[in-house]
Amino acid sequence: MENQQNPKQEASRKTTSVKRLKELTKHEDKYVRKKIAKNIKTPLSLLKKLTKDESMTVRESVAGNINSPGSLLEKLADDKYDYVRESVAGHPNTPLTILKKLAVDKKWTVRTHVIRNKNTTLSLLEKLANDDEWEVRRNISVNESTPISILNKLVEDNNKHVRQGLATNTSTPVELLVKLVDDEDEYVRSCLAGNPNMPVTLLKKLLKEKSCKSNLAANVNIPALLLKKLAADEDKNVRLKVAKNLNTDSNVLKKLAIDNHHKVRESIAENPNTPPIVLKKIAKDESWWARRNVAKNTNTPVLVLEKLAEDEDSRVRESVAENANTPVLVLEKLAEDEDSRVRESVKRN
Repeated sequence: MENQQNPKQEASRKTTSVKRLKELTKHEDKYVRKKIAKNIKTPLSLLKKLTKDESMTVRESVAGNINSPGSLLEKLADDKYDYVRESVAGHPNTPLTILKKLAVDKKWTVRTHVIRNKNTTLSLLEKLANDDEWEVRRNISVNESTPISILNKLVEDNNKHVRQGLATNTSTPVELLVKLVDDEDEYVRSCLAGNPNMPVTLLKKLLKEKSCKSNLAANVNIPALLLKKLAADEDKNVRLKVAKNLNTDSNVLKKLAIDNHHKVRESIAENPNTPPIVLKKIAKDESWWARRNVAKNTNTPVLVLEKLAEDEDSRVRESVAENANTPVLVLEKLAEDEDSRVRESVKRN
């Protein structure tokens, strides 16, 4: 019976016998052999055989198999295809001697995988921090595990993309964020605006810059007072971010509930902190999306849910049927709705 099954399924299955896996290593379809190479139950003897497979995708899968030992990874580290070497560079079983070799690989993408390897030493990271390719240095600057000693060097990097990485990194210490707030590159400062570790004093400074406002409005740690100022911005995208921010106070949410742009009102309806009285108002909005978000919101009063259960748009009624706060009597009525999706949502509630 085993041989009558789908070869790819057999090759993937953890219960397939070693004998059958061995037979499948000779299969003409490279994707069958790839499945074997990825299978965590494939024995070492077969993985060793597949390191010599003619297909790059098979060898890459061997290099990605969590059970591949250092001895196999060492052989694959010399593979002519960079995808294979990338997998070796990122593998937790790759010996340090091989990581050092791959840290000077001709392909910069391979070198970036060395950066992400948890076994990469400080000295190796320091070497890569001086790499000629800015993409490699940026991968170090955005890595939250990068030691502060290295981040201190990268703050002076002459490439803006590297400094942008630092600006977004939540592990970048405040003293470095302070240095970057006056960076010559506009996008570096914009990235800073979204960093949750930015001190309020620096956020206030960035409030004056148009390019920073959108990221400021989305910052999870921005105080309500600054959000209030951003709520009056002429850019709808900024107001949209304010509408979504969980730090936005109820008075601002109430004001944005009558915003002239429907997407802002739709986001207010979705915000879990929007007061019931505001949701009641948006429940009459001309935008079906706004009404649907009200129907989804757990703060929506029962009386409003009852009203939305009769909405002309089936997508709104469907959301009412999914709301955990919808009364049983309303669900019973929706269970007989003309739209099958509404009826199915009632069954799942």
